[in-house]
Amino acid sequence: MLMIDHTMIMKLVKTFKDNERVYFLTEFINGMDLFDTLRKIGLCKDSDAKFYTASLMLALEHLFERNIVHRDLKPENIMVD
Repeated sequence: MLMIDHTMIMKLVKTFKDNERVYFLTEFINGMDLFDTLRKIGLCKDSDAKFYTASLMLALEHLFERNIVHRDLKPENIMVD
């Protein structure tokens, strides 16, 4: 993840660990996850759904080209700024 550089993917800055845990320092994204966004605005228009889907496909394509699989893809793990 430290080597991934894409505008649609949150950047991992650094990792840390202690005797019990591993920590991930990521860039700050001022927004909320897609799940909360959809709860707040309700059903979105077709154009909005197409935009979110296309944006997600660009990010996943970038990962796929590098043989990286996202194993926990859900609205709670997609940030909207």
